Amino acid sequence: MDASFLKIVKRIITDYGTVILNNQAQCKAVLSDYAIGMYKKEIRLLILVLEAGCHRKIVESQDLGITKQILVRDLQADYYLTKDAAEDSIDLLILLLRAKDGIGVVAKAADTAVITHKPAFSGRISTGSITITSEIAGMMLIDGVETGIRIKAQGTVIIENVASGVTEIAVKGDDGRILRTPQMILVRPGETVRVMVRGPMSVSDGFVSIQGGTFTMGSPLSEFKRGNDETQHPVQVSSFYLGQHVVTQKEYKAVMGTNPSTFKGMNHPVECVSWYDAIEYCNKRSEQAWLTPVYTIDKTQADPNNTSSDTIKWRVTWNQNANGYRLPTETEWEYACRAGSTTPFSTGYDITTDQANYDGNYPYNNSAKGIYREKTIAVRSFASNPWGLFDLHGNVWEWCWDWYGDYTRENQHTPPGASSGTFRVIRGGSWSSLAQDLRSANRGYDTPASRHYHHLGFRLARRSGH
Repeated sequence: MDASFLKIVKRIITDYGTVILNNQAQCKAVLSDYAIGMYKKEIRLLILVLEAGCHRKIVESQDLGITKQILVRDLQADYYLTKDAAEDSIDLLILLLRAKDGIGVVAKAADTAVITHKPAFSGRISTGSITITSEIAGMMLIDGVETGIRIKAQGTVIIENVASGVTEIAVKGDDGRILRTPQMILVRPGETVRVMVRGPMSVSDGFVSIQGGTFTMGSPLSEFKRGNDETQHPVQVSSFYLGQHVVTQKEYKAVMGTNPSTFKGMNHPVECVSWYDAIEYCNKRSEQAWLTPVYTIDKTQADPNNTSSDTIKWRVTWNQNANGYRLPTETEWEYACRAGSTTPFSTGYDITTDQANYDGNYPYNNSAKGIYREKTIAVRSFASNPWGLFDLHGNVWEWCWDWYGDYTRENQHTPPGASSGTFRVIRGGSWSSLAQDLRSANRGYDTPASRHYHHLGFRLARRSGH
């Protein structure tokens, strides 16, 4: 192991050991101060695995082999690392914990760890190779710098003499856009790393690519139980990505470290979350996935556009060019919910409790009564809508970005909603709602700091092209 790098990590652990073990926020702040110079990527990777609590699980492990398998699986699922990057990050952490002349916080179980590959940063060899197979055509980038090497769709290239350490791989299309979120991999000295660069985001990522188009937002005057705030108007929507389901309790806890939900279940929607909680989650998950956060959150200034009586009025601005996670706009939400339909629900003129979770004692338009489950249920418990999206009707209300305000009758292009207001929009209805509240056009609202209701959740969106 490189003595200089080990010395840096040893000093961090020695000076801030208690912080690293017990306070993730301070841990990240401390390590970020060291994330400069030639070892900045190694430190970034160490930040990630420490934030995930991997060091604690290694310390407490009774079977390091099984623990490593679990950690690798969790890093893939919760932090979106490739399998190779997840395995390498855990191996790096174990190496640091086992270092004889290094870290003072050494796990007993780690003393018996078996490292099956050459340690990173050791020996005289300081470079490795990367074999890259790409689903898409474009210019190869390493650490954000063009290599001058073009790759064909489904093609393979080998890049030699890559400096050992954590390296970022991406492909840039002819239009200048990065076609895929950069992948972080660990290049081992003297070895070849194999990596697949995938195409645009697909269903397998938990997101659906929603193709842009024009639709009529709102409801016709003839729709049963429509609201007066559902004035029909044409809207043009740009392409975007939308989560197949709402954020689960497992996903929320992996990022935020807490689970505020009333109805516990790792695959149930997270609820009892405010609009501000959802905004913070979006940014933190973006950071963990090495994406640019969408929102700038200023907790020192009250939002001049917030006319609510909330005690929390953080000033939040939206960078629409950022590639991170965000809340959908109200327009995007209804467009995706309808999935090309013009009926009250994506299921047609009626919806039953075999199709969505709501209070079946209050069916739609005098239909037969159904089940009242009186709580949330696991996501994806019902069939998806025609576009592959789950639970847009019922289970939990979903926060949108927009302030609640009146619609305009004018033709608009992906409008972001009102510029100010007292309430933020919620959509979709919940487990406790009447069937009429699940209509695609129905508009709900709540103050952005509200989190005391156990029927408020959210799903993620991202702008298209990443």
